[in-house]
This record gives sequence, C-alpha cells and structure tokens, in this order.
Amino acid sequence: MMQAGPVDTLIRELKDAPEDIRLWIAATLGATAKYATEAVYAARQRAKDSGYREWLAVTMVCIDDDRSLKALKHMPEQEKPSVEKSKPTADLTKHIRLQMK
Repeated sequence: MMQAGPVDTLIRELKDAPEDIRLWIAATLGATAKYATEAVYAARQRAKDSGYREWLAVTMVCIDDDRSLKALKHMPEQEKPSVEKSKPTADLTKHIRLQMK
C-alpha cells in the first residue's frame, strides 16, 4: 500500500527511536517488503551502532524475502537478531500485512 514512499524516513527514525517504537517501525518496514529490502540492507552495511544494526537485522527478518534471508544466513552469529525482538516484530508485520488485504 505504501510502497517505497516512507522507507528512507522510517529507516532514519529507526536509529534513534525508543525501543517500543522501534518494534513498530521495523514491522512497518517489514510490511513494505520488497520496497525496503535494498535500503535496509544498505543502511545496515553503513551502520556502526550495534543496537541500530540489530534492529535493521530484525527488519530483515520481517521483510522475509530471498535477499534478506540470505544476508541473515551469512551474518555472524553474534550479529543475528535476538528472538526476543524478532518474534514479536515479525508477528506484528504479519498482522499489518493481513490488514492490507
């Protein structure tokens, strides 16, 4: 529905947002799927902050496309997102996607 319109803004906001808002931002980016893949991947490559990098990885879990899954698979174990963050965020992404139908 949103396509690529808000992707760059959401990625910027993800960096400094409070944890509870980061969940919503990551889920929203995940729901945009293919429109966010390249931008999220590029942002993660540039990011230095470990917390921000983890939330970008959580976003990749939510996007759930071939590029994101491949990047997650090759990610060092210590950089993979925690289940505590990725599970509820992925669940919220699924809920958002259901509302789009």
